[in-house]
Amino acid sequence: MATSLPYCGVRRAGGSRSFVTSAVFGLLHAWNPGADAESILAVTVAGFFLGAILLATRSLYAAGAAHFAWNWVMSGALHIAVSGVPSADPNYRVVETGPDWLTGGGWGPEGGLAAVAVMFIAIFYLYGR
Repeated sequence: MATSLPYCGVRRAGGSRSFVTSAVFGLLHAWNPGADAESILAVTVAGFFLGAILLATRSLYAAGAAHFAWNWVMSGALHIAVSGVPSADPNYRVVETGPDWLTGGGWGPEGGLAAVAVMFIAIFYLYGR
């Protein structure tokens, strides 16, 4: 809930407050295990992505649902670390291959360049609508 509160200001002011709310979103993840500058920057980009969802749909619920869905798929379905928080190991294991800067390594996929690139594409699409 605390991570969605900054977006109330974005809805009222439009895209001008995206920078502040996205920075706050990124900084709220700074205390997660294994956080570093790269992972915080990637989560800040995720804040812009969630802000774009909010502005495109005019719904804080849609942005919150997107955040929940990401966390659930990564942790609940794939059992991968989410924002540095490891997931319990089930009877199977997802094996991430590639360098940590691309895959996110122990932080999880949202800390890697691959996820950031996909989020930028989605941000440009949503802001361009």
